[in-house]
Amino acid sequence: MNNCRRYEKKRIINIILEDHFENFKETKLKLLKNKDMREHIKNVVEKALNCGNPKYRYIMYKCVSCNEEYIHGFSRNSFTR
Repeated sequence: MNNCRRYEKKRIINIILEDHFENFKETKLKLLKNKDMREHIKNVVEKALNCGNPKYRYIMYKCVSCNEEYIHGFSRNSFTR
C-alpha cells in the first residue's frame, strides 16, 4: 500500500468556480456599474483557478518510499511576489 502524500488535483473552491463563474459573469457581474471592480473580480477568480496549476510553475520529486515521481504546482503567491 502506498502511504505517500498525494496532492489533490482540484480543490473544492476550484470546482465551484469552474462550474459557476461563467454563469456569474454573464448574469451578475455585468450588473456591477464599477468597471474596475468587474475586472478585479475576474482577475482574482482567474488567479484562484490557476493556483497550483503545473502549467505555470511546478516542482517534480521522487518519493523514496514508493519510487513514484510527482509533479506539484506552485501556488500563485509563491512566484508573484
